[in-house]
Amino acid sequence: HTFCTYELLTEAANSSNVVVADYFHIFSPHGKKFLKRMGKTLENSIIIVDEAHNLPDRIRKNLSSKISTRTCDLAKREAGQFGLDVTEYIECAEEAISMTARKFLMSSSESFISKEEFFQKIEKLCGYKAASLALAQAGEKVLETRKKSHIERMAIFLAGWDGPDEGYA
Repeated sequence: HTFCTYELLTEAANSSNVVVADYFHIFSPHGKKFLKRMGKTLENSIIIVDEAHNLPDRIRKNLSSKISTRTCDLAKREAGQFGLDVTEYIECAEEAISMTARKFLMSSSESFISKEEFFQKIEKLCGYKAASLALAQAGEKVLETRKKSHIERMAIFLAGWDGPDEGYA
């Protein structure tokens, strides 16, 4: 038998009064899941942050969402492994990324891409809401047996781009 250190420590934390962990686990989008797995709640916890000067950058990175053609490749492989019928939506997002790159990045290494433009590309190719919903449901299936999902990462990205403009560029 093989044991996962993370799983063993999470189980041990259920009966612990003090838990020492990287703040990624508390401040990540999955922080509540992490606490729940340990039988803890944020409301009943005292959080002490070491190296707090790194916190703004780490939180910004944790809350930033991005996808790339590599993410799409990994998501397609994951869909195949789990027998999930979402490849057309993954390829749709991949095509939108490629179209955007061809249009905006031909003459520079960075470029501003408006949410509306990216949204419209996916909407035209396969329907934004349909893609977002299908990928979210498929990502949940993967997360039933894995800790991470590339499909879920794509769903989170699409959901964020469809949300309010505050904090996005």
